[in-house]
Amino acid sequence: MTAPAVLGLAEAPPSIFLGVEPPSPTIAVGGSSNLTVSVYPQGKWSVGHISYFNVTNLPKGVTATFDPGKIDGIPTNGVASTQMTIKAAPDASQGAVVLTVFAFGREDQEGVNLNASIEVPLKIAPAITTTINTTSTTKTSTNTTTKTTTLPSNTTFTIATKTNLTTITLTTTSYNTVTSLATGSRSTYAGVFQPIPAPDPTIPIAAFIIVLILIAIAFLAFRGKIG
Repeated sequence: MTAPAVLGLAEAPPSIFLGVEPPSPTIAVGGSSNLTVSVYPQGKWSVGHISYFNVTNLPKGVTATFDPGKIDGIPTNGVASTQMTIKAAPDASQGAVVLTVFAFGREDQEGVNLNASIEVPLKIAPAITTTINTTSTTKTSTNTTTKTTTLPSNTTFTIATKTNLTTITLTTTSYNTVTSLATGSRSTYAGVFQPIPAPDPTIPIAAFIIVLILIAIAFLAFRGKIG
């Protein structure tokens, strides 16, 4: 009896497929965006390469470049990638569009030419306008000096600030305290003035009367001796 033949599944021929990240970018006019295009080999793959990349359906004013422009030595189960930079000029056409990215290469062991493509939705948006609100804060420093001076009654005293912008004249009266605040552009002065109480006028008069009494007593005593 003859054993049945065992049929095996034939390995698929080498091929590639692509992936893009981010999958659907948005670019403002005058700006740019970097995308990563990955190449995934599959099937009966030993080693291969990508000869070049291409992109179609670019709007007016929009360009795309690849770095690197080709990839050599993609091994079995390996993943290769390139960076695609999309730039939109300030006058680029705005709106939504679908780009198609292509990769062309060859599997070297089997000698098979390869190509793959992927669609990339792209949106060209208006320019981004940034408004910056600037708040300017000015800090003013005030130095305060307190000066206490004792003045006699009925006295006039003049104060001038360091900046000579303010002059204050103070006049005291009997038994009053005069307080004033003089402010210049850079300094602040506070003056507190306590006048000296006025002398008691009754003291000199009493002393004068006592002197007169003593003189009169002395005169009378002298006259009594003569008599």
